[in-house]
Amino acid sequence: MRNIAIYGSRLWESLMEMAKVGAIEKGGGLRRAVARNPDCGGGMT
Repeated sequence: MRNIAIYGSRLWESLMEMAKVGAIEKGGGLRRAVARNPDCGGGMT
């Protein structure tokens, strides 16, 4: 198994950008999973 370099600041920045998607007023987030295949459990709800 080889070592993988992780850049903490880049990872944190990406997480903060993703957190903006679906952010709700009182904190937290709401992101629904949508899948094309209804058999995979993430169907449109």
